[in-house]
Amino acid sequence: MVANLGRKTRKLIYYARQQRAEKERVSRTNEESDASLLKRIKALLARWTTYGYRRITALLQRDDSAPKVNHKRVYRIMKENGLLHRKHPRRPTKTHDGWCCPPKKWAGRALFIRRGFGFDFSEENADTAR
Repeated sequence: MVANLGRKTRKLIYYARQQRAEKERVSRTNEESDASLLKRIKALLARWTTYGYRRITALLQRDDSAPKVNHKRVYRIMKENGLLHRKHPRRPTKTHDGWCCPPKKWAGRALFIRRGFGFDFSEENADTAR
């Protein structure tokens, strides 16, 4: 039936169905259970102040008297209430800004420069020789 209608009519039907579905959609969050879960989270954070949402979730799941909770739900509740810890900045990686000289080894009055698996002989430098 919809196939025989014009393009504009099909779009109108599509958008009408979308609006109807949005009105009928029920919120999946239960504010009462979120409030009780928030109390449990705050109680655990009072005891273990350095724990993040994953450890708090593990502690909540160990409790047999309460229903199991998802770590994404715990994260959402902690984020909404400002209970998440700030992330530690990672140390910057050491950048190499060019070719580095190979290590040098002095032997007597001659200078040997280590390159890969062997040594290359360099002429004697009178200024730096001992």
